[in-house]
Amino acid sequence: MFIPPPGKTATATATDTDTADIIINEFKFFSYTDKFKYLGTIFTQSLKDDLEIRRRINQANGAFATMKRVLCNEKIPAKLRV
Repeated sequence: MFIPPPGKTATATATDTDTADIIINEFKFFSYTDKFKYLGTIFTQSLKDDLEIRRRINQANGAFATMKRVLCNEKIPAKLRV
């Protein structure tokens, strides 16, 4: 990637080298991907959180749906449900 000298302005454009595999040594490399998961968080090429937020909302909905019969059951005392 080109870094302009101080006081100059440049626009960066994507090239084939921006999406090429990164070679560590003769036998090891990281291949290019549009999205990846690191420590439970999904990162995308655009670096936006839309996909991650949608995934977490779906996980929360699934967790609530699993426990809905217990959490919404008025026959179980509120203190026990909490």
